Amino acid sequence: MFPETVNSIQDPREAWSYPSAYGLSAAMSAAFKEEDDIMTDTTIHATVSTYICVSNAVAAIDFYTRAFDAIERYRIDGDGKIGHAELAIGNTVIMLSDEYPEIGVVSPGTLKGASTSFVLDIPDLDAAWKRALDAGATIQRPIEDNPYGRGGWVTDPFGYRWSIMTSNPDFNPEDMK
Repeated sequence: MFPETVNSIQDPREAWSYPSAYGLSAAMSAAFKEEDDIMTDTTIHATVSTYICVSNAVAAIDFYTRAFDAIERYRIDGDGKIGHAELAIGNTVIMLSDEYPEIGVVSPGTLKGASTSFVLDIPDLDAAWKRALDAGATIQRPIEDNPYGRGGWVTDPFGYRWSIMTSNPDFNPEDMK
């Protein structure tokens, strides 16, 4: 159904040709999940990938699955912790692990805040917003309309901020001056 692999995207605008968890019917979303070459190939990474640390990786994987329709690619367990896991959200891979303070791997809870935030740019903002809140996210900034698109911010239970939005395809940076 999807002949290209995520790794073949050269222009970020091409990402819209891949299914979004929130912009498709259940049948289309299920078809995307079944694409073994996309979801199970452990070599598919962008040039720069996100790697986060959370205080409870098992709970985080559950939250991201429910809130953002993440697909767990795999996890590596050890000593009662997750040392590495990979989740796919649309065409993006997010890597995560439990805390390992002995080697400096700590979560926003330990740091008393996060310097990282995520942007989830999807066609159906309202459905994604409801899903995130139902899964346990809290509102940091309500949904509002801006020249660059419509969106708001939520914080996940692990301390990371998510800007959930639908971009304005006609946005011109000059509109912000």
